[in-house]
Amino acid sequence: MGKNTMKKFKLLLLLALITLNSYAADIKFSSKTIKSPRAGMNISVGFFTVSSSQDLLIKSITSDLIGRIEIHSMEMMKTSDGLEIMKMRKIESPKIIKGLPFILKPGGNHLMLYEIDKRISVADELVLKFTLETSSGKLIAQNVLFKIN
Repeated sequence: MGKNTMKKFKLLLLLALITLNSYAADIKFSSKTIKSPRAGMNISVGFFTVSSSQDLLIKSITSDLIGRIEIHSMEMMKTSDGLEIMKMRKIESPKIIKGLPFILKPGGNHLMLYEIDKRISVADELVLKFTLETSSGKLIAQNVLFKIN
């Protein structure tokens, strides 16, 4: 391959990569926190907000230090005797809708973290790996750094 042909090839490759990246979802995570587990407990909760430039499904959330991570809905219900109880349910296929923030916060929908490794007690931060699926079936893996407090 000649010098000019190689330069043209590199330029076309660069343009192709830029074009492919422009079709990727623009995903933004914020307010990423995990509550430190209480003494003697191996469960906790986490919160975040995420927005995306396209519709996505959250297929899984994993971590090396957490056995199982789920997204739960939470609502307060009144019992027949007037007491308020918290009702939590796993959300089976959490959806991120294009242009609308998906919010997990204290007192509302949240992450549930089970089987937490004891090493987390000395950590300030933890990476959670999100596997997201586009409407066309493409999987996107994204590591997200959470603060532990």
